[in-house]
Amino acid sequence: MSVNLNVKDYEGPLKEAFPGGEVRKQNPFRYWITVPADGLHAAVATLRDRFGIRHLGTIVGEDRRDRFEVHYIFSGEVTVTLTVPVPDR
Repeated sequence: MSVNLNVKDYEGPLKEAFPGGEVRKQNPFRYWITVPADGLHAAVATLRDRFGIRHLGTIVGEDRRDRFEVHYIFSGEVTVTLTVPVPDR
């Protein structure tokens, strides 16, 4: 398997596309974006329309003891995880 070492840096464009979300870069191939629950559909549309990221590979629920989170893991040229905190009520 070959790895594309010339992948462009998505950090700036992702921060621009998600001004209200927290964007974290783990490495050039892996990004995490926290979005509110009511912004999930718009976030998915942005990944699809602006970045061509169309493949939802995994959905993970996480109990963080003080809160719950749902992680939607998308892949394309890079992997982007949308993290959605689950409201208490």
